[in-house]
Amino acid sequence: MLFNLCFVLPLVGIVALLTIAGDGATAVLYRARARLQAHWPAVVSALALLAGVAVVVLGITGLAPHSAFSKFVRKRLSLRRAG
Repeated sequence: MLFNLCFVLPLVGIVALLTIAGDGATAVLYRARARLQAHWPAVVSALALLAGVAVVVLGITGLAPHSAFSKFVRKRLSLRRAG
């Protein structure tokens, strides 16, 4: 579900921008493309950092399932323990 959202959401945004803004959207998309091509290593590393932090937090909550931190994180993320 999350993968599909991350994959489809930018495509929907591009189509919406082109539909709503028309020809002016092309310049905006070209500038965004140029910026992303110039800075893609920083973008990818930031996304990897966020994913790593999320995995570590979930791992910590799994190691200490009855701690206050674990209960706080699970409540905020609405996670349920299996079994």
